Order: sequence, then structure tokens, then C-alpha cells
Amino acid sequence: METNFGTMKMVRALDNLQKKIQTKVQITGATLKIIAIVTMLIDHIGAALIEQGVWFKIDPNAKVDRVYAYDEIFRIIGRISFPLFCFLVVEGILHTRDVRKYAIRLGIFAIISEIPFNLAFSNKVVDFSGFNVFFTLFISVSVVAGYIAIKESTQKFYEEPQVKWFLCTTIFLVGLLVAGVTNTDYDVAGVCAIMVMYEFSSRNAKNLGFVAAILLLALLDDPIELWALLGFGLILMYNGKRGRQMKYFFYMFYPMHLMLLWAIRCYIMYYM
Repeated sequence: METNFGTMKMVRALDNLQKKIQTKVQITGATLKIIAIVTMLIDHIGAALIEQGVWFKIDPNAKVDRVYAYDEIFRIIGRISFPLFCFLVVEGILHTRDVRKYAIRLGIFAIISEIPFNLAFSNKVVDFSGFNVFFTLFISVSVVAGYIAIKESTQKFYEEPQVKWFLCTTIFLVGLLVAGVTNTDYDVAGVCAIMVMYEFSSRNAKNLGFVAAILLLALLDDPIELWALLGFGLILMYNGKRGRQMKYFFYMFYPMHLMLLWAIRCYIMYYM
């Protein structure tokens, strides 16, 4: 009871803070998506260009420590991106008419994005050592789709709470296993983050869920993920509206920007 009471107090405090902030500034889901895309691009410039030695090709006399510092700044800014995308995916789950179609769409673009992902980060066309973040999103949304199917089923077999708990837990563990074995981007940590956001959002505590997911990412993935808390202010500004939608912009931007970064790296490394 004390834990629940403390959690509710925190939820109310964050809601009140959000209301105060939104009296001054509000942003839509579309704005959040653009910010997530820009910070992702900055992060990938660090990973696909700076960390691949491009800087030293342009300036052979560059100091290693200084270049490392620049890269660290890029990667810190980039930490904001993934939690924002997770938040937007959860919003999509809660508002989509068909979660299964949503998952399928993510799966299709995961396949489309794999070669650009490999080229950008490993300089290979085929690389089974890891898979792009769309696979992480696809697995997570598929797990949620399974949850929803079980909870909404009218079959008597699913009416027992123990049965529902067992099946939902099994689906979740299978999702973690697939993400971990295939080493998708953010793998187990990414799936857990989205599931935490989904559970909190379904209980009208999305702000607290965002913070909890970031802490989980830092615990399961890397402490640098704590920098993603810089994006929490953006979540507090979010007014719950979709804003101007460019439905497939992000889907196409992801593989296209990876191909562009790879092309830039090739040009600098081999032709300059």
C-alpha cells in the first residue's frame, strides 16, 4: 500500500508539473518525432563517421582526445532519441486501430533497413552480429499485440487470471530471448523499456513510465543512457496531440540517412 501511495503521489506531482509547463509551451507528437529524428542523426554521425576514422582522414593532425570529446558530445545528444521513439511507439500502440498491422509495418521496414544499417556501422552488406532498431520495435510491439489478444479473448480458457499471467509472461520472455539472441539494437534493454512505458501508460502514468524506462536502459544497457533524461522536459511539454503527420517519413528516413552516412564515409575515406 505504501509503495502504491508513494507512486500515486509521484504521478500526481509529475502531472501537476506538466500542467504548469504546458501553460507556457506545448508540443505535439509530430514535434517529438522530429526531435527524435534529429538527435538520432547526430548520434549516428558520431557512430558512422567520427568513430569510423573520417575525422582523421580530413585532418590527419587532429588530436585524438579532442576528436573523442566531440564524438562523446554527439553520442550524449543521441541518447535522447531512442526513449523518445519508444514513447511514440507506445503512443502509437494505444491509438492504433490494429496493433498487429502496426507490428507488421515495423517488421517490413526492419527488413528494408538492415542492409543500410550493416553498411553504415560495419561496412558489410550482410552482418548477422546485430540487427537494426526496427527489429527491437517490431519485437516489442509484437509482444504487446500478444498481450492484447490474450486480454481481449472471449474464450473461457483465457478467463483464469493465472492463465493470462502465464501466457503474457511467456510472450514477454520469448520477446526478450529473440531480441537477446539476435542482438537487435538495444536488444533486451530496448524491449524492456518499451514494455515499461506501455504498462505505465496503460495506467495513466506515462511521465513516470518514461523516467522508469530510461533508468532501466541505463541499468541493462549502459550508464550513458541516463543522459536521455534530458528529453524528459520534452515529454512534459507533450500535449497528447498527434500534430501534422508524415506517416512514412521516419520509416523512410531511417534507412535513407544510414545509406547517406555510408556514402559520405566512402567518399571521404577513398576519394579525399
